[in-house]
Amino acid sequence: MRSVPAELLYRDVRARANAARKFSYLLYFPNDETERQQALATTIAETLEKHDIDAILSSPGEFLSRIDEHGQYYAEVFRRAFDIAPDKRAFLTTCFDEAKAYEQESFYKVGGLRTVAEAKGTKDLDAKIEVAAKQMQFAGYVVLLLRTISEHHVEIVRGGASLKKVWWLLERWQPTDFNISIPSAVSTMRSHWDMYKVVSHIVAGMMCLWNELPLYEKTMFCAFLEHPLEIFRPARVLQDFLLSKRLVDEASIWRLPAATDVWANENIITEPLPVAAQKVLSRYKTASHYDV
Repeated sequence: MRSVPAELLYRDVRARANAARKFSYLLYFPNDETERQQALATTIAETLEKHDIDAILSSPGEFLSRIDEHGQYYAEVFRRAFDIAPDKRAFLTTCFDEAKAYEQESFYKVGGLRTVAEAKGTKDLDAKIEVAAKQMQFAGYVVLLLRTISEHHVEIVRGGASLKKVWWLLERWQPTDFNISIPSAVSTMRSHWDMYKVVSHIVAGMMCLWNELPLYEKTMFCAFLEHPLEIFRPARVLQDFLLSKRLVDEASIWRLPAATDVWANENIITEPLPVAAQKVLSRYKTASHYDV
């Protein structure tokens, strides 16, 4: 059984931050441990080269403005500590020395320089992440559509929700929410779904809360560091939905921590489709034998 790290729900901020940092790569590469290790090692190697205390002290405002990339909570705590520090150089030196030691420990845990050498560099990683972000967002949207049909529209399509109905709908209707890219070919839709269905419930959990959340490392790090339960509660409902409909294999899905509780009102996850989409869906005819 594959499990999402329980540390994402720990009260200890450092443990949660460590888990959140790695977790985005699990979402990007849910079926490839080697890709995850190479991505993390490449990112850490780049981070280890970035710290320049003199540059920060010469323009602290610019540095502090970028702290928001790491989340509101972290930014506020860091700014407050920086402002009251009597010796700002000593403060930054201590922070960066601790961070560097922690980064180096993490770096060697994922294979160090050997793993970086096996990867193809940050440009290649950025390109892979850009593709992965779009594909996993599509998979998350598919889960929400399946749940929407099941909750709100069983009276207009026989047989309930299915992937074939979703493909049929998306061939004929373009959604306007989530700023999502819909493939033109059903074969591509299936390919994206097959790649990311094992984490689709988690991606959909993020989409339930933030329609325009960019699915990149820094934004997801902030989301999982500061709002893990708000993401995991709808994701848990969607996980159970996928398993109950046998849309994802029990052995391959990334299961949420057991501590994740379920919302009392599950219907809050979705809303009825727009009228235009309902009209399209109502034209769906008899399902075939492979309507899954």
